[in-house]
Amino acid sequence: RAVSDALDRFSDHYYRRRPVNATFTGVHAYDDQLPDWSSDGLAALDGEMRALSRELGSLKDDAHGVDVELAQAFLEIQLAENESGHGVRTNPSLWAGEAIFSIVGLMTRDFAPVRQRVESARARLAGIPPFLAQAEATIGARAIPAAWTARARRECEGACILLTTGVERWITSADLSPASAAELLTVARVANRAFARFADWLASRPPSLDSALACGPD
Repeated sequence: RAVSDALDRFSDHYYRRRPVNATFTGVHAYDDQLPDWSSDGLAALDGEMRALSRELGSLKDDAHGVDVELAQAFLEIQLAENESGHGVRTNPSLWAGEAIFSIVGLMTRDFAPVRQRVESARARLAGIPPFLAQAEATIGARAIPAAWTARARRECEGACILLTTGVERWITSADLSPASAAELLTVARVANRAFARFADWLASRPPSLDSALACGPD
């Protein structure tokens, strides 16, 4: 029972801290949320993962051995990524992609009535401007590999298509009331401007050396 409870806590942590992953996986308790990748949020995330890793490492149970190993391996890799220059502390593409797919997951997966998914999308769209502003704060003055900046700016261009033509087509298929459609279009336009500002900010960032792309000898 201790092992089962620990794995339940791992699953709860995984979905709660990764709401976009949860949507794609089929867990819909967090469909209106984006992850907290602020400095405080990342510190709390890392603290939870270390505590879970210690707890799982103290358990021995043949019936759930593979599950425990998989959970521990995930935590180890995620912690290493967060501590490196390859995670959200430096890579702007992770931020742009997360914001985009937070909406794509609601538009393309028919897990609930479309009007319910539109409500979740509206909440996430409203959260995109502060989310991308937080990206600037979290990345801060760090130099970014040019390839990552280029990819993130391409994703911002894709977001423009998604948040104009894509949202307009979705509204048509959803048969929303004029008021609901107008509300969704409004938050989509605001989110679109946030992507444009993020792309401009990225264009002003100094590139790091290509060696920053490497994972290192280990």
